[in-house]
Amino acid sequence: MDGEEDKEDKEPVVKIQHFFDEQTGTLSYVVYQARTGVVIDPVRNYDPKSARTSWKSSEQIASFIDAEGIDIPYVIDTHAHADHMTALPFFKERYGARTVTGARIGEIQSTFRDVYNLDPDFAVDGSVPRSGPPPSGMGVCAVCRRTPPIPRRGSPIR
Repeated sequence: MDGEEDKEDKEPVVKIQHFFDEQTGTLSYVVYQARTGVVIDPVRNYDPKSARTSWKSSEQIASFIDAEGIDIPYVIDTHAHADHMTALPFFKERYGARTVTGARIGEIQSTFRDVYNLDPDFAVDGSVPRSGPPPSGMGVCAVCRRTPPIPRRGSPIR
């Protein structure tokens, strides 16, 4: 074989495709191996002048996923920013992807509810958008780190 490795014995390579959203300065990713992948930190676009949202960035990611024929069982939000949190349902609806967030997202939801005077029935139990265990079986390890606490109203910012 002249030094060539037997290609049938090799694991498929893990690939990472990044997507840059200029408006928010955000990087989103599709991490995939063979035909299975995850979307990390997708963006739902917001235009402050018109007060309208769009799926421009999420559609760009979806076009790549569709072109490559990748199954997306999970969409992951690594930190609680509104542009990421609000983009998760796009991938749930389009691909049936389960959403994954940090285990303490309920604390952040509670703070958002209180600071922004949201309805008392606003979910603070992590049920929206968290809906499953971290992904596994792709040869990729996902590590979730604790999000620093958000200062409560009236608390000094340090």
